[in-house]
Amino acid sequence: MCSSKRLIIIICCLFGSFLAVILLKSFIRPYFSHYNIRDFGITGSLPNFFFCFGLPFVSLLVERSSSFKQFKTFCIVSASIGTMYELGQWFDTLGVFDPLDIVASIGGATLTFFFGKRYLFSK
Repeated sequence: MCSSKRLIIIICCLFGSFLAVILLKSFIRPYFSHYNIRDFGITGSLPNFFFCFGLPFVSLLVERSSSFKQFKTFCIVSASIGTMYELGQWFDTLGVFDPLDIVASIGGATLTFFFGKRYLFSK
């Protein structure tokens, strides 16, 4: 794939993920909470999903000559960071532990893996 097209895909995914986290945490989740809209915890877990979706793209920007093996490692590290953060909230009084956040973190990193395999590392 042309490196400029690859760079555009990486930047769009990274920016989209960042924007989704900001919108969810700042506007959408408070709106749902304020009007008592039942979402079954989806708005609570989506920031974790988009964080772990976007994190491997940061590493691709920093490490421009990444191989698919390195990308796979970045996805695993992203899921691990999201999971460890959530498990840390289990022991900390500042956050609220939610198993759906762990599922969302792993799901976001897994989607990134398949997206990257298809669109960034396909031959």
